Order: sequence, then structure tokens, then C-alpha cells
Amino acid sequence: MAYLTELDWFVPVKEWERYCNLIYEVWGDTDLYGGIFASQAMRQYIDIDEFAEAEREISDTLQTGGPSQIEKTNATTTPLSEQEKCRVRVGVHPPTKEVFASVARSNGMNPGVMFAYAIREYREGGRMRRIVEKFKKFDEFKQQDDHEQEEECNPTTPAEKHEVICDQIRDTVGLDKNIPEETLVETIEDVAGSSQPTINKYLPDVIDDLELVHHPKNADLYIHESRLEEMGIDPNAPPIDRKPAAVLDRDERVQAIKIELHRNAAAMSVSEIQSSVLDGAWSWSHVDELTTEIANQDGFGFRDTNSSKKILGKSGGSSHQTRSQSSSRSSGTDSTGSDHAQQHDHDQDDNDEREKLTSDAAAEMDVLMNAEVATDGGEDI
Repeated sequence: MAYLTELDWFVPVKEWERYCNLIYEVWGDTDLYGGIFASQAMRQYIDIDEFAEAEREISDTLQTGGPSQIEKTNATTTPLSEQEKCRVRVGVHPPTKEVFASVARSNGMNPGVMFAYAIREYREGGRMRRIVEKFKKFDEFKQQDDHEQEEECNPTTPAEKHEVICDQIRDTVGLDKNIPEETLVETIEDVAGSSQPTINKYLPDVIDDLELVHHPKNADLYIHESRLEEMGIDPNAPPIDRKPAAVLDRDERVQAIKIELHRNAAAMSVSEIQSSVLDGAWSWSHVDELTTEIANQDGFGFRDTNSSKKILGKSGGSSHQTRSQSSSRSSGTDSTGSDHAQQHDHDQDDNDEREKLTSDAAAEMDVLMNAEVATDGGEDI
């Protein structure tokens, strides 16, 4: 055939025999097909066939490593250049022979020896084998990666679950927004479980780790503590000034009532405390219990009234003024000088006592405002 030319190279015998056996087994005619597939083997080996670019793109896409040439050299006990050779005269494609020989010589190799590497690579699967191996390698990597992601998404220890919960809140909600308590609970349920003991176990630690605090005006929302100052609230202010009344624990509720009594310098009824100080978030009977507790402490007490209504105020003073009513002072005067003198002495005593009470109240208020509210961490009623 005019379009073929004899190879006419000395090729390692064993590799040539193995190649010819393969061609005969598959095609049944070595003379006819031996040269056709030898030309194809050479083009594949030096990457000038039609699928060379496809393999490079697959390698780049799958990120499976270096160029295909690196994968073509198979280890042998004895280098092919030192093995026994035979003269091969099979007909091959002339341009392919010319380019292949040029590449061999530019790399310091004998064309016949490099041809042996080419037909061995072809016999062992060639480019198609390498592409399949790349896909297998990628599939194994993908399975491993999926497994690692699955393990990451399905933590087993409490510490791992806590970390995943916090990460999901940071990534999916963000700490610069109002975070509904419902969102925190749902995230815990998705990761750790939906039982109430589980929620009670994780919720406080998640809130603490994310540095969340209650929204000052909404008991169902949390915000990052850094946002308090943006809202004009001192992070170190008493709980009543930075939390909704509904979320105050028992000690914080007691502190709130005391602070309000000092701020207003007026006695208050249980109903007034329930509605004004604690925003109606707690029952009248519970607020009555708190006021009784406070009334039995130094500096506070119930005022005497004409009705059965309990009026809680600071003790030690002569005034019975409340938030809802003011005391009336008698306007009558006595015509005797003795009465005027007694009234003057009484007024002076009142002034002295009032100054003492004001000083004592200021000191106690300072203590209340800067106190760390103690709590046992349990649920309050």
C-alpha cells in the first residue's frame, strides 16, 4: 500500500511478540492490522492522536495529577534498551513514523526502543485505560470527600454537635441579625435531637458560645451582645434595663423591684409592681410573694394604709407617699408660740432624717445597680 512505509527498526523481541499475539487474538491478522495499530500506538504515546487533548482536559477537570506521559513508563526488570531485539518491517503511517522518531531522538532514545514502550502501553490499555483510571481515582476521592462531609454533618459527640450547631447559626442566620429562639431550638433539634432535655442541655451553651443576649424588647429574640451599645443600652446595666421582664430570673426580679422603688422614691402596690415594673409578665400571686420577701429585708417594708392593699416602700421615713397617691399634710396652725416652736423642731427633725435617708438610699441604689445577681441556674417561677 502506497500510504504505508516499513518501520524497519530494531525492537525488543519480547515486547514485539506480546504485541503481535494481542493483535492476532483480537483481529486474526497480524500482517494487516499490526501496522495500523502500531501507528495508533505511536500517536498515543507522543500525544498527537485525536484523544490527547481530551485526556488533558479530563486530567485538569478531575484534578488527577500531572501529564499523561508520566503515567506511561512501566517498570521492567531489565531496561528495554538492553533486551534482545529483532528487526520489524511492519507497514506504518509515514508522517507518524517520522514524528515519532524525531521525538525519540530529541529525548536521547532509540526509536525502536521507544516504539517498544509505545506498543506495550497500547497493549496494556493505552489512553483509554488511563482515562478510566483517572475517573476511578476521582470517584474514590469523591466518595472519601462525601464520607468526610457526611461525618462532619452527622457529628457523634456532644462537643461535635455543639460546634456544628454554632457553625450553622453563624453561617445560615448570621450574628448581625435578630435571632428567634425558635431558630436556635430548630437547629439543635436538627443536629442533636428534639427532646426537651436535649434542648435544655445545648441551648444555654450555644447562647453563651455565640455571645448572644436577649433582645431588650422581645423575649422571643436574641441578639449578639455587641449590638446592645448600638441600641443605646449599657451592657453592664442591671438586667431590668437590658432584658424583657419575662426572662428575668427570680433574683433579677427582686433586684428590679428594689431598683424601681429607689428610682421613683415612692411606695408601690403589688398591682403597680406587677404591671409597671414586671410588665405584667408574672402573676399577681407571684409578685405578691416577691414583695413580701422584699418587705422582710432591711431597708424595705409595707406601709400602713386605710385599706387592706399592700404598699411596698423603703422603710425608715415618715412619708407614706405612693406612686398613685400623695400624702396630704395638714394646713392648720396653732396660735400659741409653743405650738410654733414644736412645729419648727419637728420640721427640723424631718429635714435631718430626710437627709440621712437620701444619703442611705443613694448608697443602697449604687449597690443595687452594680450588684451581680446570684442565681442557682435552675428554673424559676
